[in-house]
Parts: sequence; C-alpha cells; structure tokens
Amino acid sequence: MAHYATPTLTPYDTGSRLEPKLWQPDRSSVIAAMSAGEHEDIGKVDFDDDEGATAVVVVMSRDADGG
Repeated sequence: MAHYATPTLTPYDTGSRLEPKLWQPDRSSVIAAMSAGEHEDIGKVDFDDDEGATAVVVVMSRDADGG
C-alpha cells in the first residue's frame, strides 16, 4: 500500500489568518499604475480570507517627511 504524505496546511489555508495580496505585486506594476495616473492605488494591500474574498484593504503611505 502506498504511503502519501499529508500536506501541511498553513494558517492561510485554514482561514485562521488573512492572506495579503498587493495591488501592485512587482516593480513593473507600480510603474504601470504611476504611468496611468493611478497613484492612489499604490501601497494598497487586500487581505483575503480562505475563500478568496477580500476582508479588509490596508493603505500604506509615507508621511510628509518621507518616512
């Protein structure tokens, strides 16, 4: 009889932790958003549940001093 390893479920798989999804996941996506005038979307992160539905959107930005 074959023995199959049981996959280890992560907290994201079980739904005990929301999974972050960047609106622009890489440099080229950020550049494209800036070029399209979508500056307000840069720095946004969706946190999705285990069914893929967005539970919350977090917006990060620098303060006036650039920090």
